[in-house]
Amino acid sequence: ASAYELPPNVAAAFTAEEIKVYMRTFKSFDGNGSGYIERHELKSALNQSGEKASKAEVDAAIAEVFPGGSKRVSFADYMAVMQKLKADPNSASLLKPKVNTATSIIGGHHSYSDEERIAFTEHINNCLQRDKDVGPRLPMQTESEQLFSEVADGLLLCKLINHAEFDTIDERALNLPTAAKPLNVFQMVENMNLALNAAKSIGCVVTNVNAKDIIDGNPILILGLIWQIIRIQLLSSISLTACPELVALLNEDEALDDLLALQPEAILLRWFNHHLKGAGCPRKVGNFGKDLSDGVALSTLLHVLDPVSCDLCEERDALDRAAHIINNAKAMGVETFIRPTDIVSGNKKLLLAFVAQLFNTNPNLVVEAEVLQNFTANFANLDLDDAGDTREEKVFRMWMNSLGLDGGALYISNLFSDVQDGVAILKVMDAIQPGVVNWKKVNVAPKNRYKKVENGNYVIEIAKAMRLTVVNVGGLDIIDGNRKMTLAIMWQLMRRHTLNLLQQLSTNKNKQIEDPEIVRWANSKSAGMKIKSFADPSLNSGVFLLKVCHGMNKGVVNWELVIMEPTTQTDRINNAKYAISVARKIGALVFVAAEDIVEVRSRMIMLFCASLWHADNQ
Repeated sequence: ASAYELPPNVAAAFTAEEIKVYMRTFKSFDGNGSGYIERHELKSALNQSGEKASKAEVDAAIAEVFPGGSKRVSFADYMAVMQKLKADPNSASLLKPKVNTATSIIGGHHSYSDEERIAFTEHINNCLQRDKDVGPRLPMQTESEQLFSEVADGLLLCKLINHAEFDTIDERALNLPTAAKPLNVFQMVENMNLALNAAKSIGCVVTNVNAKDIIDGNPILILGLIWQIIRIQLLSSISLTACPELVALLNEDEALDDLLALQPEAILLRWFNHHLKGAGCPRKVGNFGKDLSDGVALSTLLHVLDPVSCDLCEERDALDRAAHIINNAKAMGVETFIRPTDIVSGNKKLLLAFVAQLFNTNPNLVVEAEVLQNFTANFANLDLDDAGDTREEKVFRMWMNSLGLDGGALYISNLFSDVQDGVAILKVMDAIQPGVVNWKKVNVAPKNRYKKVENGNYVIEIAKAMRLTVVNVGGLDIIDGNRKMTLAIMWQLMRRHTLNLLQQLSTNKNKQIEDPEIVRWANSKSAGMKIKSFADPSLNSGVFLLKVCHGMNKGVVNWELVIMEPTTQTDRINNAKYAISVARKIGALVFVAAEDIVEVRSRMIMLFCASLWHADNQ
């Protein structure tokens, strides 16, 4: 047998990548290649592997692994000691993970743990290992800080964003290195601009962060951004539109709107408890932390989802039970990136991600055909079928999230339900025009409809003060979730915000910039191709917008990829997708969809060009 072969029970406690990393560390101490290191070298080897153990902890673990007191330590002994240290509930390396401090993604100073760095690294390895561009760079070492240097060129982040929300980034716009020609700093910044602006477009809250912050390897900014992308990836299918079978979770006294209004985390908890109740389990889960840390509820859930692959985990030791849970999840087909210690310590982020992975792998919701048919009919009556309005809802929602309201704590998942009490709209108004809202007049936490109506009426009052057009719009339209009226107000607020940004960069700060001026600016950049307005039919090809980008940054557009006179819808869409990614690459924060360009939705194209102008002035 090989000197580095591990007993099955020890090997099962670690991932293959972990074993590789630990083996490299062990070999660095095994100078003569004998397969052994000296006992006095063990603590140093453990520390180099990231296991910060005290001498007493090491001595206790060694005594348990080989009580005879041998002075020589084999690789199997070393790994067995590592396993014992990780299993020790009193170990500082287990429940009191190494905490690092840095500037956070929304300002201030916050801490991060190595557990999340390790988990996110493993998740990226799992997701992108087959990617043709970044796959050859993977896997990254989970026990090192390799992640922070690997994201510097922007490629991993761009690829992860596309994994979270397909086709967000047109990968033709990426700067890719070659063996003969690595990326220079300018190209890395372009990739990072694309990543950051695309991340905002899918709902990541990223304020006061620029490309240099990520390229410089700021750990808290990197982990904060990656977590948001992973969260979006794992929670995107936890909705009625993606999984109609969730209608099974409706309570008797609830309407469809009630379920639509729930955040994905709330739906996930309801799904979890639905299965616990069905299994006759007396427990009810109320969070993704403490309630899951002993593993009992997780073990029950897995057994319900797949009783053949997942037996009940009845180990007395919490860590052993957690390891059994993870093995069961893998047997069910889940690419886990959580560890037993993460479960026992109640890591809320990683447990949320784990439960979402279970849902995505097998929601196991059984709905009678008649119930599903009724749901489909009722869902169609909710006026959600206008594709343009649905895209606008997403644009306004992502724009609101990009503002970082309440330090990023205010997150809009469903525009119509999340603004119904008026508070979120008032916060947007105050962000656009500071001081315009008198917060003494606002019911910040309205407990009844009357208080919400007061807020709705105040929204209309402030809208008039801001000289927005609110003819035939009342406070009740906001409170009742009138989609057309809500979209109309949000469009005007987004437009005002965009024009305010332009005005701040203008030499004449007292003059309001209007559409004709933006048209003139765009025409000045477009190399001979002109438009009369943002409703110009020629805009549907996407070529004009690409010419404007080229006028801002010569060489940013690869014209070999552009169909100059597209005759098919596919060619026009491809041009539009490329234009959006190129715009983000040169620093423009755009929320438009390719379909909006091809359909020549004039107000969306106006916002696109205004964002380009703003980026050009930066």
